[in-house]
Amino acid sequence: MMRYERLSQKELSEDPKKQLINFKKTKDFLVAIDTDGCVSDNMNGKQMLIFHPHFMEFYNLWPIESYFREVAEYYNLFSVHRGCNRFIAIQLVLKSLQERMDVQERLSLLKVELPDVTLVESFIEYTKRNSLGLGNPSLEKFINNENPTHLGLYKLLGWSEAVNRTFPHISAKIPPFDDVERCLKLMSQHADIIIVSQTPYTDLADYWEKYGLVEYVALIAGQEMGTKAEHIQMAKEVGSYREDHILMIGDAMG
Repeated sequence: MMRYERLSQKELSEDPKKQLINFKKTKDFLVAIDTDGCVSDNMNGKQMLIFHPHFMEFYNLWPIESYFREVAEYYNLFSVHRGCNRFIAIQLVLKSLQERMDVQERLSLLKVELPDVTLVESFIEYTKRNSLGLGNPSLEKFINNENPTHLGLYKLLGWSEAVNRTFPHISAKIPPFDDVERCLKLMSQHADIIIVSQTPYTDLADYWEKYGLVEYVALIAGQEMGTKAEHIQMAKEVGSYREDHILMIGDAMG
């Protein structure tokens, strides 16, 4: 099996897809595994205790907390978009809130404004044009290269950084499901295992290392490397796996 090697912060910033490009096939089968909600039962806590309260705090949306949580929990936990990238989720949530008359009436009454969704949309388009993953490193590049004086983008980055800094204190403390290691050990005898996720790479690496699971995986791919589908497609092409020799284990398509 190809041995897992952790990317340095320099590699993560300059060439995050390095491991996928250099991936080496050692088995006939490929298994791609998600983490949040699949290896660990942390999805609800991650959204309700980290993502959503931080966003309301950064953008002063506590006066419409019930509306925000309703929409944010729907998209992040109960819709077909479950598990999608955080910036795509925010785009979906803000557009949905904008379109609801009851929310608009409440915003007007309380004199509260929603963040400008076009900032998120412009960042997402930038990553598509430049084949970048949706993460903090690419947001920093977008700010530096396109809008170095736009305060709204720095606030968006600040929210995302605050989310990352909170992970180790809440979601990372939730252990893997029972028998995860036993399953990984069995699968690794017959398949190359890669981790695919929209969680930042550093948080993924920290989690898998903390619980002693990295010895069974070949590489970890986080949001900086693209979508889960892109992770799997790259590994498939580099390893020349047959279509019927690839399996994804996860709880969401995002």
